Amino acid sequence: RIEQSYIAENNLALLGEIISGTVDRNGVLWCGTRRNGLVRFDPRTESIENYLPPNKNKNLSHYGRIGHVAIDSQNNIWCTNRTQGVYCFDTNKKKFRHYLPNDQTGFPLPAGAYTLLIDKNDKIWCGTNDGLLYFDPIKDGFIKVDFLNGGIQSGPSIFSINQSQNGELLLGTFQKGLFIYNPVTQAVRNLRNNDGLPNDMVRFTIEDEFGDIWLSTQNNLCRYNRTTKQIKMFGSDDGVPDFQ
Repeated sequence: RIEQSYIAENNLALLGEIISGTVDRNGVLWCGTRRNGLVRFDPRTESIENYLPPNKNKNLSHYGRIGHVAIDSQNNIWCTNRTQGVYCFDTNKKKFRHYLPNDQTGFPLPAGAYTLLIDKNDKIWCGTNDGLLYFDPIKDGFIKVDFLNGGIQSGPSIFSINQSQNGELLLGTFQKGLFIYNPVTQAVRNLRNNDGLPNDMVRFTIEDEFGDIWLSTQNNLCRYNRTTKQIKMFGSDDGVPDFQ
């Protein structure tokens, strides 16, 4: 947890509006911001540094926006951008590698990269506005996963990715509810409004210690019990803050 006293007033402009954050193995906080790129905060020295990703067209509306950040086993920082694909920041060389949304890197067109997950095996998954991708280190690019078996061109808009204890991926989508995808067996289950969800927008998912899946939807917090297959909704009457 970062206290306000850590941050010197003259460095607040470098921090800007924070979208996401994660802590590396050295205790350094890395933040994705709305306009100031990738921000590094070291609580030991109370220093803040920001790194803007390379972009030939700096007039783009999302230039400098880092949506989601994740750290791999090599201490590289992986970052998403809604219109510019994925960046990988080498913390030793202080340089970005850019994976553009085009056919050469495997991204569908257009590809808004919303979220990232680095799983227990250090495999990198990316949720985009046209489905799920994974990073192939041999090809040095992202490959699309046709987990719906509906043709490589089809895919839901994925807002969030998390991993369950048994290795399944929990995929929260814009209008397709929750997908529970097993990358080993390729089995997939889809939970939607007609299964008991209040709506088909799932912003975030996480599994608790009992194996239940919690979902943040448009207006409610939901719990899915894997054993009973029942979905329980929690709203403002249960103390849940207004989602709007």
